[in-house]
Amino acid sequence: MQESNNVTDGVIVLPPDMRSACAEPVRDQLVKQLDTAEPGVRLDGKRVRQLDVIGLQVLLAFVQDCARRDLKVTWHAVSDELRHWTTVAGARDLLGIAP
Repeated sequence: MQESNNVTDGVIVLPPDMRSACAEPVRDQLVKQLDTAEPGVRLDGKRVRQLDVIGLQVLLAFVQDCARRDLKVTWHAVSDELRHWTTVAGARDLLGIAP
């Protein structure tokens, strides 16, 4: 079952499954938020339980797009799994996730 992310009170809530099968709808939802994201984007990753390299690439590309538009990305919450796998991949700092 594919889940897309939600926006609640201006915070983009990422889905539990950030693997390749779900990457395209998540990417599409993130891109839609770019046009209304000034002055920044708040992400909530507390629900993320599964992440693979494709899901990680989606997040990295989104953060890079935000940087190109001078939009600040902040994390509202991060699951242990998201923090772990972004750390293992060496992408935690690139995504702006605190240790």
